[in-house]
Amino acid sequence: MKKLCLFLCLSALLAACSTPSNRTRQNGASRRTQAVAMAPASITPWPTPSDTPLPTTPPTLTPLPTFGIGSTVTLVSDAICRKGPGESYYEVLPYFTKDTFEAVGRDENAEWVLVRDPFNSNDPRCWIPAAALAPIDGLTGLQVADYPSLPTPPTTITAPKRVCGVTSPALVIKWSPVAAGAQYRLFRNGELISTQSGDSYFDSNAPKPRQDMVYTYVLQTFNDDGDSPHTLSVGVSVCGK
Repeated sequence: MKKLCLFLCLSALLAACSTPSNRTRQNGASRRTQAVAMAPASITPWPTPSDTPLPTTPPTLTPLPTFGIGSTVTLVSDAICRKGPGESYYEVLPYFTKDTFEAVGRDENAEWVLVRDPFNSNDPRCWIPAAALAPIDGLTGLQVADYPSLPTPPTTITAPKRVCGVTSPALVIKWSPVAAGAQYRLFRNGELISTQSGDSYFDSNAPKPRQDMVYTYVLQTFNDDGDSPHTLSVGVSVCGK
């Protein structure tokens, strides 16, 4: 009987000792499962840049043709050939895309080219803007050609500040004359009222306004080759009716 009691006590003691061990193993397994679930996702690294060097040799460029006296030039757009290198010079002839010429000279800034029309028996020489020609290099190889001068404007222009009664002799516009050969155009509020070679003008035909206003007179100088790029102006206050 004593042996039976002793066996039962030992069995109970062994059962009590084995229960915490099982719980410990279960708790450890649960913590490992949580750790796996909380592990961060793996990151795929960026690809390594290629070490292949970029080409360093520049592409070969075809040089533009160089022109000199007697070279042929071609228009890439319609253009007006003028008496001198600038739009203030009068027109000579209109030319069109693909027309060709013989280069004769250039201006100081290589912006205009003096050309000769090989198909015109009168041998006209006139100036064409370099921008209207096919791309060319070496325009500085052309000699600077002579061209006519445009007149300079007068240094002064005067008129009465105020006039009442526009038919009175008081409405006279005067200016300082320039070199011989120059002529003048006089405009009143944009309307041409006189073309002359003298140095004064009496505006006897100025209309009398219904109310006070200002007449603006603009003087332009010109010669046989073109207009001066500069003008002079003066204002006159006129009484109304």
